[in-house]
Amino acid sequence: MRQLAQLLLTIVFLTPTLLYASVSEGEITSSVSSSDDFSTYKASFVSATSKLIDKGVCTLADFKEMGGWVKSQNHKAQPVYFTYCGGMHIKNRIYLDASSGKLFR
Repeated sequence: MRQLAQLLLTIVFLTPTLLYASVSEGEITSSVSSSDDFSTYKASFVSATSKLIDKGVCTLADFKEMGGWVKSQNHKAQPVYFTYCGGMHIKNRIYLDASSGKLFR
C-alpha cells in the first residue's frame, strides 16, 4: 500500500513537468504567431510563452485559444501585451513588457 501511495505521488508531481517539457519551440512560435506586433517582438513572445508553459502557469492550449499576445490598451505608450492562462477572466490575465521580458499580473 505504501509503494502505491509513493507511486501516485510521483505521478502527480512529475506529470505537469512531462506535459510541459514536450512542447517544442516550433509549437510555441506557431501558437503565438498571431500576436499583435509579432514580427517586432517574436523573440520576447516566444521566450515568455516558453517560461510560462515550463512553469506550468499556462498551457499551449491557452495560447492557441488566445492567438498569442494582445497589445494592452492600458499601457498604450509601452510595449505591453497580455494573454489569459486558465480561462478568459481578468484574474487569469498575464502581462508581458516585450522590451524587458518582464511578466506581471
